[in-house]
Amino acid sequence: MERKVLTVLLLIVVLISHEISLSGTEAKTCEVESEKYSGLCLYRDNCVEICQSEGFPYGKCSKIRRRCMCLKPCV
Repeated sequence: MERKVLTVLLLIVVLISHEISLSGTEAKTCEVESEKYSGLCLYRDNCVEICQSEGFPYGKCSKIRRRCMCLKPCV
């Protein structure tokens, strides 16, 4: 029983340390409000299309203000 508890604790520590090491390698994402999108952003697909036409790889609708936000990796 004691051996199982130690094994589970060791597994948890390994998983947590793996998550911490991965989170440090993620690139930060920069957000810029779309210059071309007009009106409330209700559909992500429309926002993504407009952002790609502006040269961004991705776009999303902001949760509160419902604006189309274009996303790219920060340099």
